[in-house]
Amino acid sequence: MNREVDENYEAYMADIGRDNLARGLTRMSNLWAAEWHSCNRLDGERRHILYEDSLPKMFRTRAETRAYIKEKYGYIATRRDLCEEPHGWRMPQAVKASRLMFLGEE
Repeated sequence: MNREVDENYEAYMADIGRDNLARGLTRMSNLWAAEWHSCNRLDGERRHILYEDSLPKMFRTRAETRAYIKEKYGYIATRRDLCEEPHGWRMPQAVKASRLMFLGEE
């Protein structure tokens, strides 16, 4: 998606959230997610939330997120070949992610 489409989508979602929030139809949920990091000369710095089964992998606590990262991606820390060019992989990091839930979605 290009930047203009992203901005329009974000504005649209903000309007929906604001309208539903005013009517009491939403609840904000603070969760944690694992964010992928890589940096190389070809692609530059790349970051994205890790997905599992076509959904973002979310956790209730930072500790749960860090344990998942260590279990599933811990090998990256010991693999120098993956950390250097051309891959430039870095260990994923735990990041706070807010989620706006519409009632009836739970």
